[in-house]
Amino acid sequence: MCLNYEVRVLCCKTPEGCPLSSMIPYVTSPSKTSFLAPSSSAPWWPSSTASSHRSCFCSVSGQLYRAGSVIYRQTDLTGHCYHALCNQDCQVIRRVDQDCPSTTPPPTPATTSVGTSTSAPVTTGGCPNTIPPRKRGETWDMPNCSQATCEGNNTITVRPRKCPQVKKPTCANGYPAVKVSSQDGCCQDYHCQCVCSGWGDPHYITFDGTYYTFLDNCTYVLVQQIVPVYGHFRVLIDNYFCDAEDGLSCPQSIIVEYHQDRVVLTRRPVNGVMTNQIIFNKKVVSPGFQKNGIDVSRIGIKMYVTIPDIGVQVMFTGLIFSVEVPFSKFTNNTEGQCGMCWAPQATCLRLSPVPNKRKQPFYEGCVFDHCHMNDSAVVCSSLELYASLCTSSGVCIDWRDHTNGTCLFTCPADKVYQACGPSNTSYCYGNDSTNLLVLQEAGTLTEGCFCPDGETLFSTSINVCVPQACSWCLGPHGRLVE
Repeated sequence: MCLNYEVRVLCCKTPEGCPLSSMIPYVTSPSKTSFLAPSSSAPWWPSSTASSHRSCFCSVSGQLYRAGSVIYRQTDLTGHCYHALCNQDCQVIRRVDQDCPSTTPPPTPATTSVGTSTSAPVTTGGCPNTIPPRKRGETWDMPNCSQATCEGNNTITVRPRKCPQVKKPTCANGYPAVKVSSQDGCCQDYHCQCVCSGWGDPHYITFDGTYYTFLDNCTYVLVQQIVPVYGHFRVLIDNYFCDAEDGLSCPQSIIVEYHQDRVVLTRRPVNGVMTNQIIFNKKVVSPGFQKNGIDVSRIGIKMYVTIPDIGVQVMFTGLIFSVEVPFSKFTNNTEGQCGMCWAPQATCLRLSPVPNKRKQPFYEGCVFDHCHMNDSAVVCSSLELYASLCTSSGVCIDWRDHTNGTCLFTCPADKVYQACGPSNTSYCYGNDSTNLLVLQEAGTLTEGCFCPDGETLFSTSINVCVPQACSWCLGPHGRLVE
């Protein structure tokens, strides 16, 4: 390591075998540090005027150097000059020249050891050499999750940044708050999820937790952008009169439009059995389908549309639905029946939880449906959505067994009903990778129809249960054969 700056400066004589010319500098600093080759060009020190407009610092060996400051300037035994500068972008620039530059660099500001205070009797006030000048006791954020403090006398200390203590709030819309990292990734805070949900004939809970009932048989906008920041995006609900006598309506499909594509989540009779269907641009597709930034999946009885680029997730079962959009992208920029996605403080109740208040919309919806509807599935949808919220919070209840047969769920002949079945479905052939996008939201358990013990689904496109040994395959006519 003959060309190491520290070795060549500190050695009392040139080590044997080390050449005295053709200097090749080497770099020991991290990725932000750059290095310029030897040069005899004009002096490289910036003027004090240029450096006065910078407010950042270089951190080298536990000391801070303001933009434009000299970090070191040393000559080795052969007369080569090793010098380094904190440049205008606060990157460490190292150079090696035959002679040191003749221009005198600007004076180096007072520096401070990281985590300790060393006084520099420049002033008795604050830190006038910082840009902007800082008062004694003033703190400000620094890169790499650190925090600088002006200790007075132009002395600055740098310590790891302390994040404020955060308390998990109770959110008005009933969904659990989630941890969100700050923009620089150093600290975390809780945000209420911007989730709108609905059920029955139909009842709505908006993004900010407002409950209301809306009865009509048309296609309505649930969510769309006020200003189309992310291009064309909206979610629609298509209602139909499910009880013409009273003029009550129910959701028959949820429609997601993103750029030029249109996805329809619906429930239709197939061979006499009501079946969930996902339709992409007028073609029926299977769970796991992905195209143009849109992913579709199925977990239990729930169908999902996920748009990872903008963080949107839409769920529909046939009677209950939910639309989730991220605060960071949609705050104060949504309109429709789901209302406005407000800032976190407007959607969070930072008081003690009030369970009865959270249950009230579901109770009122259940009473309304029971008094006006004969369809047991619609009557049970309030309980279904409320149980789904409990499951997503880690509390799974086999609630249908407590309805005296009113809310039974019928599965195909080759499957069995489970109130708390696994969210992550396994297949003999293929894998639904899109499930991973929604598992965090759905939780590890979900309600639905599952294969009996000892059996698993054949594939994502063939919804048939086969022995877990997977000894079956697809025959020449598209039929399963052993």
